[in-house]
Amino acid sequence: MKTLTTSALIASVSLLLSACASNGTSCPPEIPVTAETATLKADALFSFDKFSPQNISPAGIQQLNDMAARLNDVYQKVGSIRVIGHTDRLGSDKYNQVLSERRAKTVADYLKNKGVNANFVVEGRGKTQPVQQCDDNLRGRALRDCLQPNRRVEIQVIGIKRR
Repeated sequence: MKTLTTSALIASVSLLLSACASNGTSCPPEIPVTAETATLKADALFSFDKFSPQNISPAGIQQLNDMAARLNDVYQKVGSIRVIGHTDRLGSDKYNQVLSERRAKTVADYLKNKGVNANFVVEGRGKTQPVQQCDDNLRGRALRDCLQPNRRVEIQVIGIKRR
C-alpha cells in the first residue's frame, strides 16, 4: 500500500477531527491517521467487460471480503474511502468511462454491504491512466492479456488504525 496525496490526507484529517469534536469527546493529542491504497485487479473481480455484482468472480468475492474484514478490524475509524475504477484502452472513451464508474460503484456498494462505514467517493478514470503499455502489433487474447494490469480498481483509505 502506498501513501495518498497530501491534500487528500489533510481533508480526511479535518473530517476525522470534526467527527471527534462533534460527538462530545476530546480528541487525542496525536491522531495516528493512516493513508493507504490497495489495487485490486478488475479481471480478478469481474469477468472481462463486466461490472455487476453477479459478475464478481469467486476470487473477487474473496478479495472484497478480505478487504472489508481488514477495514473493519484494523481501523478504529475510517474517514474516507475513494474507489477508483480503471479500464484498458480497448473500446471507446465513453464506454470505458462508464464501465470504470460502474465497477467502482459495485466495489463501493459491496464494501458498504459488508459493514464498512465511511464516506465513500466513487470515481471512474476510464482508460486515461494506464499502468501498462502494449505493442500495437498484439491482437486478440495476447493484447487483452498484456493490457490486464490497466483493468483495476483502486481503493484509497484514510482513517485511524486501532492501537
